This record gives sequence, structure tokens and C-alpha cells, in this order.
Amino acid sequence: MTKITIVDYSNGNSNSILRALNSIGANADFSSKRRDIEQADFLILPGVGHAGTAMASLQSNRLIEPLRDAVLGRKVPVLGICLGMHLMLDYVEEGACAALGWVRGRAVAMTVHDRRRFKVPHIGWNTVDRQPGPQLLSNLSTDDRSFYFCHKYTVEGVEEVGNLSSFHYESERIASFDKGQIFGVQFHPEKSHEAGEGLFRSFLGSGC
Repeated sequence: MTKITIVDYSNGNSNSILRALNSIGANADFSSKRRDIEQADFLILPGVGHAGTAMASLQSNRLIEPLRDAVLGRKVPVLGICLGMHLMLDYVEEGACAALGWVRGRAVAMTVHDRRRFKVPHIGWNTVDRQPGPQLLSNLSTDDRSFYFCHKYTVEGVEEVGNLSSFHYESERIASFDKGQIFGVQFHPEKSHEAGEGLFRSFLGSGC
């Protein structure tokens, strides 16, 4: 049986991810145990929460090494959602700390010039430009381009990735990246209805 592990670092949206996975017939465990990381066929780093606190939780639970071994060693497919995407990078400004370092880049506070039109945090639906076509988005229909966002930090300086997608919020910003079997999305597929379900199906199909 396929083992999907949602990594527990005391964040707030894991139940939403569990419900979204259940809606497409997939079962997952929510865990902070090393054993569950080591046995996982798929890993999800969920969103919502404070990046520095999340990294401290991973440190205190001694999960950084088994996560590295799973993702960089065994090449287990991993999906980072919002905060989880940020944790994959070299550095997170929230908490001013080193992150997991799987992908070159950093997560920094989102800045806007026109504060009347563009609020921070960025909350709501936005269109994702799928060109040139990150893997998780390539199988979705042309109508499934709108995803739900909720964030006040954004990704910059990403290097050495396979594909990028973008969204516009006063300026062009990174919506997703992939690097082999490592996938990061700034939006929340668990709150994005049909488009989100399609993305989860693509992710679970990436390990077949």
C-alpha cells in the first residue's frame, strides 16, 4: 500500500490536506515520527505557520536528516505547500534562519508599492501561468489555472530548477517550481477545488 506522510511541524492546515487527499481516494498519515519519514512513498510539507518555528520543530524532532535521506537519497517525491515550499529553500526570512537547502533560493517578505490595490498578505484566487509547464500543472485542463493563495512571504532567487510557473500580484512572482521529484507550490491546492484535486493526482502519479 502506498504510504503518504504529511510532515507534522505544528502547522495549521494538515487536516485540509487530509480531506483533499481523501476526496481523490488517497489516504495519508500526519506524523512527526522518523519511522514514518523513512517508510514514506510520498512526502508533503504542509503550509500555514511560522517558518522559523517549523524549522525548530524539525530540528527538535530530529527529522532533518531522515527528510534529507528520503528526498535527496531515495528520491521520494515531495510536495511543499506555501510554507512547506519555503522550507525547501536555502533561507527563510521569517525567523531569519537556514532552511532545508534542497533548492537554491530564499523566502522573503512580500513587498508592494500600491498598498490600496495589493494587500499583504495576499489572500484569494489568482491565475497561475503554466508556461513552460511545470510537471504538476502540465496535466491540468486549460480551465484549471486558478488557485487559492494565502501568504505574506514570497520566493526569490530560485536557481537550478527544472521548471517555474508564475502569478501576477503587482509584479510577476513565483507560483511553483520543480526540481526532479521535488515540487513546491506557493498556493494551496487543498483549498483550490478541482484544480487542487488535479494537482494532487499529478503529484501522486509522479512516483509511478
